[in-house]
Amino acid sequence: MRLFATTLLCAFALLGFGRDRRDPPRGEAASRRFNATLAVGTPYRRPSLPASLSGIAWAGGTSYYAVSDDAFTNEVGLYPLTLELASNGLSVVSCKIPFSSRRIRLAEAYDLEDVAFDAVNGTVWAVDETRGTVKEYRLADGVVLRTLKLPDFLRQDRSNLGMESLALSEDACTLWTCTEEALTCDGPRPAPRCAS
Repeated sequence: MRLFATTLLCAFALLGFGRDRRDPPRGEAASRRFNATLAVGTPYRRPSLPASLSGIAWAGGTSYYAVSDDAFTNEVGLYPLTLELASNGLSVVSCKIPFSSRRIRLAEAYDLEDVAFDAVNGTVWAVDETRGTVKEYRLADGVVLRTLKLPDFLRQDRSNLGMESLALSEDACTLWTCTEEALTCDGPRPAPRCAS
C-alpha cells in the first residue's frame, strides 16, 4: 500500500494535480513533465505544489495527509489533501493539495519520511529518518505531543537509510516502522545476487 501511495503522490507532483489547468507549468516539475526549458536570465519559479512528498496517510473519506522531507527547499511539514478515487479504488479522479503556505509546520521536524493518522486522538504520527524519531503531533498547530522512546539498536542505522515507513493500528495502540536498509549491527549491507 505504501509503494502505491508513494507512487501516486509522485504522479500527482509530476502531473500537476491541484493546480489550475490554465496556470502554465513552472519550474522543476514542469521540466520533468513537459521537457520545458527556461531562457537564460528567466527567473526560476518554484512549482506551486510541494516538490517532495514522501509519505501519505488516509484520514477518512477523501481526506489524506502527506509529509514532505525536503529541508533544502523549506517544504518540510504536513500537507492536508483531498483525494478522490474512482469506483475501482485504483484510478485517481481528482487530487487537491494546498499551496506550500498552507502546510502545517511540524515542530522539530527535518526529514519526514512517513505519516500515520490517529483517528482515535485526532493527531498524526510522523517518522523523521535523519533524527531517528517517531513523534505525535497536534493537527491544529504542529506541536509535538509525544515522542516515542525507541530501542537503542535503531540508532545503528546507516546514513540516510534509516526509518522510512510508519503504520498505526486502527485502535491507535500499535505503531510499526522499518528501516530502509539493514542496521550496522546486522552486518554488512546486502548486495544483489545474480542467478547463475
